[in-house]
Amino acid sequence: MTTISKPADVPAQRDRDKSEGTLLEVRDLHVEFHTRDGVVKAVNGVNYSVSAGETLAVLGESGSGKSVTAQAIMGILDMPPAKIPQGEILFRGQDMLKMSGEQRRKIRGAKIAMIFQDALSSLNPVLSVGYQLSEMFRVHQGLGKKAAKAKSIELMDRVKIPAASKRVDDYPHQFSGGMRQRIMIAMALALEPDLIIADEPTTALDVTVTLPCTSCTRLPPTRTPAVCSTPSRAWTRRARSCTRSRACRPTCSTFRRAARSTRAARRRRTSAVRRCRRCTPSPTPAAARATSGRRRSMAEPKNDARREPILEVRNLVKHFPLTQGILFKKQVGAVKAVDGISFELYQGETLGIVGESGCGKSTVAKLLMNLERATSGEVFYKGQDITKLSGRALKAVRRNIQMVFQDPYTSLNPRMTVGDIIGEPFDIHPEVAPKGDRRRKVQELLDVVGLNPEYVNRYPHQFSGGQRQRIGIARGLALNPEIIICDEPVSALDVSVQAQVINLMEKLQDEFNLSYLFIAHDLSIVRHISDRVGVMYLGKMAEIGTDEQIYDHPTHPYTQALLSAVPVPDPDAREGRERIILTGDVPSPANPPSGCRFRTRCWKAQDKCAEELPLLAIPERFAGSDSLAAHESACHFAEEKDVVGAA
Repeated sequence: MTTISKPADVPAQRDRDKSEGTLLEVRDLHVEFHTRDGVVKAVNGVNYSVSAGETLAVLGESGSGKSVTAQAIMGILDMPPAKIPQGEILFRGQDMLKMSGEQRRKIRGAKIAMIFQDALSSLNPVLSVGYQLSEMFRVHQGLGKKAAKAKSIELMDRVKIPAASKRVDDYPHQFSGGMRQRIMIAMALALEPDLIIADEPTTALDVTVTLPCTSCTRLPPTRTPAVCSTPSRAWTRRARSCTRSRACRPTCSTFRRAARSTRAARRRRTSAVRRCRRCTPSPTPAAARATSGRRRSMAEPKNDARREPILEVRNLVKHFPLTQGILFKKQVGAVKAVDGISFELYQGETLGIVGESGCGKSTVAKLLMNLERATSGEVFYKGQDITKLSGRALKAVRRNIQMVFQDPYTSLNPRMTVGDIIGEPFDIHPEVAPKGDRRRKVQELLDVVGLNPEYVNRYPHQFSGGQRQRIGIARGLALNPEIIICDEPVSALDVSVQAQVINLMEKLQDEFNLSYLFIAHDLSIVRHISDRVGVMYLGKMAEIGTDEQIYDHPTHPYTQALLSAVPVPDPDAREGRERIILTGDVPSPANPPSGCRFRTRCWKAQDKCAEELPLLAIPERFAGSDSLAAHESACHFAEEKDVVGAA
C-alpha cells in the first residue's frame, strides 16, 4: 500500500491545514518503460489529489503501478528506460515535471519526503545510521556535526528506538527489520516536510505501532468505510476477501472450533497416507485407516510421553558484547537478544513465534541454524545437541534443517539462474542428487512450488515477489529436510500473494510431513498457519500454547495487548473492540528491567514484578483445570481476558 500523507498533531490543526487547499495533484499520469521486449505501460492515466492535512491511501497488488507513481512524484525514476509521455504532477500548483533538477532537489526532503519499503537496501550499509540522519541537517540546515548528531538522537527517540544515544553510531545491519523501518521514518520526518509519500511503510512494523485502516481519510475514488465494508469493484472484493480470510474471521467460538477440527482432521488424514520423500512405500488403504488417528492433537498436553519432539530448545541464550575502544577493545556490557527461552517442535506441526521488532525472534532462527553460536543453552535435534557441532557433523544436521528468509529478493543471488540457486544445495550434498540428475530434480522442485519447470534458466529479477519466495521455498525443500525455519517469509508480499504462499506451505507440509518454525510479526498470518504459538518479549518467552489458547484465551498482559492491536479492515467489525494501549517504550535489551521484562509497560505491575522473574509455567489458578487458559504463561498475575475480534 502506498500512503501519501501530511502528519498532523491534532484534529484542529488538520482542519486548519485543509483550508489551505490542494497540496498535490496528479493529472492523467502515464509512465512507460522501454525494453527490448517492447513498451511496458506501468502507469496508464492516473488521477488523484491530496489536500493539506489529508491522508490518501493507494491500494493495489505488486505491479499495479503504486511505487512507480510514487517515484515519478519524487523524480527518482531511472530515465531511460522510464519515460513520462504525458501527464502533470502539481505540487502547490507548480508542475514538477517541468522543473529543473536543482529545483526538484530543493523540494525533495525539505518539502516532500519518502519512506521506502525495503529499509535495508535504502540505507547505506557502510555509514552509521547517525551519520545518515545527521547528513540531512548538515546539508539542508547547515548544522554543525555535534548539533546534527543531537537532532538525530532526538529523531531516533521520537520513533521509539530504545537507547538511541547508544545506538546512533550503529550500522543498518545491526538493527532488526522493524527498527530499520523506524529509522527510515525518522529520516522522512527530519526536515518536517509538507508531504510524506510512504511506500509500504508498515510492512516490517509490529501491530503495536502500525496504524489501522481508520488512519486513512480517503481511498480514491470514495470514502474509506465504503471501500472497506462494501467494495463495488471485483478486484477490491478479492483483496478484501484475502484479508478477511486471515484477519477478519468470524469470532463465533463454534466457527473457530469447526475450522480447527477440520484442519486437524485434514492433517491427520494426510499424514497417514503421506509418501515419505526417502522412498518408503505408500501405505495400503487399510494401513492408512489404521493409522489415521495416531497423530497427536495439538490441543493435548505437550508432555505426552508417547510423543517425542523433533526439536527441543532448552534455556537458549545469546548475548552480543558491547565494547569500547578501537585498538584495545573493552567489553562494557551486552545486548541480551535471547535470554533463556525454551520450547519444543513436533513432527508435522507448525510452531509460530511472534513478538515486536527486537524481541529476538530472528536471532532464535539463526541460533537454530548455527549461523550464530549460542552463549549458552542447548538445542536438541532428535536428541543430539547441535549447538556443540561443527564441520561434517553440523553439515549433516543442516541437511535436515533448512531456512526460508524474509526478503525473497536479497536472499537469492542475482547473478545465478534459478536452476543454479535451487541446485546449489546439491553441490554441498552431492549424495542427494547426482550431477546428471540435477536438472530434473530442480524442475521437479519448481513444479512442486507451482512454477513452470521451463523457468530454470531465468534470473531472480525476472520473477515477481511471490514467485521469488516460491523459489526460496523450493531451495529449502531441495535436500528433503524435516524442519524448515521460516523467518518472516511473507511479510514483503501482497495479501493475495501471502495467501498463495501460505496455502502452498500448508500443502507441502501435508505432503512431506514437514515441521515449521514460523516467525512473523503479523498475528493474523501466524494464527492461520500455526498449531501452537509462542509469544516473545525482549528475549524471553512470555506465553506459549495452542493457537486457540493464545488467541481466544490469552493470559499474559503482553499477548492481550498485541491481539487488541491487530488491525481489522471492516469498520463494522471494529465496533466493540477494546484496544489496550501500551505506555512507555520497549526497554533496551542491553539494560533490561529487573524481574519481569514487561513490567515497565504493564498495567498490572506490582512490587513483586520488579523483584522476582516470573517463570514460564501454567498459572496456579488454572493448574489441573480443563480451561484453555491452562497453558504456560510467564506472569505473576496471569488471568484470562477475551480480546474481542482479535486476529
